[in-house]
Amino acid sequence: MSFDGSGLQQISDTGSIPAWSPDGKRLVITLAATRESRPIIVDPSQPWNEQKNETLPLPPEALRPFIAQDCSPDRASLAGQIGFSDRGGSGIVVYTFASGTYERLTDFGEWPAWLHRSGRVLFQQG
Repeated sequence: MSFDGSGLQQISDTGSIPAWSPDGKRLVITLAATRESRPIIVDPSQPWNEQKNETLPLPPEALRPFIAQDCSPDRASLAGQIGFSDRGGSGIVVYTFASGTYERLTDFGEWPAWLHRSGRVLFQQG
């Protein structure tokens, strides 16, 4: 892809919310945020029809739908929120790749983002 928009490549077949890895080599997308949707990891250098996606495990019921929004600087975790609401998110959740587990950090908030080099998550209260 170039800055003029030529060479664009489809990486999803539906609307999605992207979360780029810090090195730009992986993209985590949450397709159509439903209670059964799971974030998937794609290789943005490959066409959509040639992807070998990695699907994350389904979160516990109370943490659904988990919408991944930012990769940690060390690529070990994802920060996300529980669903969308006109009154703000329903909580901030962290997924850890090594353990394959989800951990709820708050019961409010939305749009989490990792602070570079701190291991802390910044988010909007809603």
